[in-house]
Amino acid sequence: MGVYGYFNRPVYDDDTQIRKTWDIEEIRNVAHKFSFLMANNERDRAIAECWVTDPEYTKDASYGKNWGYYVGLDEVKKYLTDPERVARYVAGQQPMTSWVVEMAHNDNTAQAVFYCIWWEVNKDDEGKDVANWYGAKVGVDFVKQADGWKIWHYFMGADIYCPAGGSFNEQPSTITETPGWDHPMKADFGTPTLPMDAYTVKYNWSHYPPLPTPHDTYAETVNCGPTGNPNYKG
Repeated sequence: MGVYGYFNRPVYDDDTQIRKTWDIEEIRNVAHKFSFLMANNERDRAIAECWVTDPEYTKDASYGKNWGYYVGLDEVKKYLTDPERVARYVAGQQPMTSWVVEMAHNDNTAQAVFYCIWWEVNKDDEGKDVANWYGAKVGVDFVKQADGWKIWHYFMGADIYCPAGGSFNEQPSTITETPGWDHPMKADFGTPTLPMDAYTVKYNWSHYPPLPTPHDTYAETVNCGPTGNPNYKG
């Protein structure tokens, strides 16, 4: 991957540095737009405007959580726009904080990691509104198409969960490894096209998605999709 390291990165001239800084703002903007459109339940629009459209990338576009990945843009869209899921959704918002973004030296791709602490309200099986707080580490791979930066791989590693008005003490500290207790996001995630143990909070932190570092170009083994996951078995 040609990782430079934070203290040995290339030196760019002023014009290049300005362009890269602007690109990073555009990258953040795409992620924020996706978040707001999903919060508005405009899911088809969120995918059409924020995700990759070039066949080169749609074939392995992915959306993942602790329990695996939906792979291929058609599968991602099928999951995110599922009519039952859309009907249950009432309201929510996913603010993004603690951003780290690194563009590849060749300017074609970028990697980002940030943290989300968010709330969401959904209807339960009896039609009652149920509100929850969540916390998750999010990693995203972006690719630059002719019409700008787009989401390629999106991974959300769920950490903490708490019912509104409840206590974080009500959940096990090892939420993905405790027998008889499932994270509430697990049932909602369904059966992904690539089931796997993709994220764990057993030790209260995970090294995946990887913290982005300066790099030459995109690499199959260092990314926010399935092939970048240390538990991936191709």
